[in-house]
Amino acid sequence: MSTTPKPDKQTTEQSNSISEAEAEDIKMFQATRRTGRRNATVDFGEQLTQVNGPNSTSEIQIMAFDLVRKRLTKEIKLLTENPTPGIRVVEDFADMRKIRIDIEGAPATLYDGEKFQLLFKFSDQYPFDSPQVTFIGSNIPLHPHIYSNGHICLSILTDDWSPALSINAVCLSILSMLSSCKDKGRPPDNDWYVRTASNDPKKTRWWYHDDAV
Repeated sequence: MSTTPKPDKQTTEQSNSISEAEAEDIKMFQATRRTGRRNATVDFGEQLTQVNGPNSTSEIQIMAFDLVRKRLTKEIKLLTENPTPGIRVVEDFADMRKIRIDIEGAPATLYDGEKFQLLFKFSDQYPFDSPQVTFIGSNIPLHPHIYSNGHICLSILTDDWSPALSINAVCLSILSMLSSCKDKGRPPDNDWYVRTASNDPKKTRWWYHDDAV
């Protein structure tokens, strides 16, 4: 399967421009990496339980996602007030657990002027946990790293995810992947994968080894 194309200069610059709050997020992420992400998440839940009582699971989930919502609100504000060409927030589905983004193929590429829809889904652990990102709608890009069910073989969505990344950075990486494509077509294992894959692309064990598209 595919490997992540190198992000362009714009992606790199935006990824490096992080706030102090995001810098603190990165420190926390590194700490959870050292101790184990799952253990760190459980510890956080236990701390909230001690404060709110043993029967407050729903309250814990709401409190946890409040932190996610705060981060996403900042990201969406940046996207709407300082839009990146070819990237547009369409719908945030009220609770922000799902966000739809429209992207448009860059000029002078195989996808020039083509419009596509991306669906982002966020867990309570975002930005420490990567979002689930898929193409949706009737126009799924024909690309060697994109399956006909909308799943995307891109390493920053799994192995190479970092809390310094954002919705905008992911969209830029996907646009960069489309722009570098030399020949439209489905992955060679598309039919088998679509029949056997989970609805959640993050449950797939991806192999990132092919830069040539």
